[in-house]
Amino acid sequence: GHKDANAARFGLALALLEAPEQNFDLAVEPLQHLAGVGDFPDRALALYYLGLAFRGQGHTPLALAVAKPAEAAQNQNTAKQKFEQAATRFGESVPALQARVKPVVAVAGAPPPDPKILPVDVEWVARARCDHAESLLQAAKFKEARDAVTPFEADPILIRSRYRGLGLYLHGHASFALKEYPAAGKTLSQLAPFNDP
Repeated sequence: GHKDANAARFGLALALLEAPEQNFDLAVEPLQHLAGVGDFPDRALALYYLGLAFRGQGHTPLALAVAKPAEAAQNQNTAKQKFEQAATRFGESVPALQARVKPVVAVAGAPPPDPKILPVDVEWVARARCDHAESLLQAAKFKEARDAVTPFEADPILIRSRYRGLGLYLHGHASFALKEYPAAGKTLSQLAPFNDP
């Protein structure tokens, strides 16, 4: 009942996700609580990190599917469900993070903002879009994944994002999975000379 209980829950979840031994399972409960608190100031980030926790849970059964081939189908189904949950939460975080973006206002006497540096909230939107698409790819929802990162091709703000290369890669990956090879080639060729790991 403490006034800072939700902030403490958020801190606990972040600690569980950032610890050397990440604990995605324990992080889910406080983040699910916070995702349902409409007036929590960091609800947008709680949605994002809940997606991250679900995605982390999805990687465990994928590893088990390789280690235990006899149980591969069951583990792959479990992983797909977790990736779908992750995609849902990442998808919800995009408009919530977008709502936090404030227009850049010129201040008299101050130097103009560097056009190469986007505000932090804009970069969070770009990152959430990429994570949304990546989870959709893991869940074999290729069209939805492509659509999630299509804005990286032409949006005048997202073109300047540090996540643009990742967005284009995910767009090309989804297009390739959809057998849209010319579109995949067009998108992926924008990443030349391919020196980004």
